[in-house]
This record gives sequence, C-alpha cells and structure tokens, in this order.
Amino acid sequence: ALYLRKRYIEAIKQLKISITKNKDNLLSYFSEMEKPTVIKELQDEIDKIGIVRAKSSHLASYLILSCFLKIGNLDEFRVYLNKFKELVNSNNNPFLKRLLNNISSQLPTKHQFS
Repeated sequence: ALYLRKRYIEAIKQLKISITKNKDNLLSYFSEMEKPTVIKELQDEIDKIGIVRAKSSHLASYLILSCFLKIGNLDEFRVYLNKFKELVNSNNNPFLKRLLNNISSQLPTKHQFS
C-alpha cells in the first residue's frame, strides 16, 4: 500500500522487514479480484495467466528495487539487485525472471550492470 501511495521511504523500511523473512513458505495468490490493488506487473501477469502465486519476500525484493530507483538511490539498488538476481537464479520461476528483466530495463543506460 505504501508503494502504491508513492511513500517510497516508508515502503523501503517495511520491504526490508519482509525480505529478511525470506524463509517464508507462504504463497500469496492474486487474481482478478485483487487486480485493482496490486502493481501493474502483477496486473499484467493476472491478465496472462489468471491467477498468480508468489512469495511475499519475492515481491518485496522487486518492490524495494523499484523504490530505490524512484528515489534515485542507485547504491542500495545495486546491492538489492545482486540479491534479487541470486533469488531469480535459484528459483525456476518465469514471473520472477520477467520482474528482473522489467527492473533492469528501467535503469538509465549508463547505469546498467549485469
């Protein structure tokens, strides 16, 4: 909710907590009903496959990257991007791969890194 309200600094604090609980085995499910209250990337995925299931910590890892970009904190972005890449590589999840590609494409060209 904080992210959608563009309260990025506050969102970062909450997202860090969610990420540290990365051992969560709870899956959240998102469908047409949740579409109006979720980020565009989830909305698009719902349109493609109907129901999306994802771990909260995985979504938090993506959202924190987006927050860092929006506030221009590229140092923190780099740290969390590396963690997100490890997460994506350790999970065979096409949705996570799309999120990684999406966040990478949002970087200004001079800041892109692999």
